[in-house]
Amino acid sequence: MGRTLRDPSVTEFRVVTTPQKAMRRRFPVNMVCINRCWLRPLGEKPVGGLAENVAGWYESVSASHRVAIEGVEAEFSGRVGRICVLDELARDVDGALALRALERQLVGQ
Repeated sequence: MGRTLRDPSVTEFRVVTTPQKAMRRRFPVNMVCINRCWLRPLGEKPVGGLAENVAGWYESVSASHRVAIEGVEAEFSGRVGRICVLDELARDVDGALALRALERQLVGQ
């Protein structure tokens, strides 16, 4: 079993992380998946009240994710085989439906 895990022709390891944590990785990997990214545009922004505050907060988090992703791309471009950016799913990855949602994101890139 240990030999199989160390054989790069059979096994590869992937790091799945959040945008901010991705910059801390300092070991060789074939693929970096930046997980739980908030990159979807809000569309029409609410005006006033709590809804406006929440929309502003979302945009702030989204902007920080974009900056972190740019940093990861600058740091790892050319050093890894692939960089994937994955949206945050509505729920934790649990079961076939969630795995299919991740698959659609991975295949779509």
